[in-house]
Amino acid sequence: MAFAPEHVSAYELSWEPETPSVGRSRAGSSRPAPEELSVSMLEAVEARLASAGLGRYEISSYARPGFESRHNRRYWERRPVLALGPGAVSLDPPSAEAPFGVRRANVRSEREYLERVEAGLAAEAGPPERLDARTARGEAAFLALRTRSGSRRGPSPGSSAARRGPSSPSRSSGWWAWVCSSRAPAETCS
Repeated sequence: MAFAPEHVSAYELSWEPETPSVGRSRAGSSRPAPEELSVSMLEAVEARLASAGLGRYEISSYARPGFESRHNRRYWERRPVLALGPGAVSLDPPSAEAPFGVRRANVRSEREYLERVEAGLAAEAGPPERLDARTARGEAAFLALRTRSGSRRGPSPGSSAARRGPSSPSRSSGWWAWVCSSRAPAETCS
């Protein structure tokens, strides 16, 4: 904290299959922290950052007021994003042909990405994904839950839904009605 950062991202290590971390764990040279220890460490991080004036605004991000990541907010609010680089994913804005937007992903290999770009070719990994209402609304719901404002906020202006629900998280109106209007599973909306 001696450097007085304006923004801190604090992520817990993910133990994903087929990664070096999992390989070391299988070999016995490392292992995931027990859940209780992970929770304690996260609480200590949050308390220390709060005491330094950095509030949690997203599941793994803390910032001084006014220094929240505008880039990340675009993802959480499903606003258009341009993908640049290997493995990057774009979200194109809604249009008449794709009212809930289009997602495009670049190839993951750096070598292949550079070869394509240098040859003047598209770096997309496959055909674009034209999002349907159910997918867009489901994503809006789970992405909103990553943020401090959560689902009470509703879809943001510029999101593929292009409408905002009232601040009430009631399942019969506002946010949940908007999510459920896309024929979400009955157990989600009952």
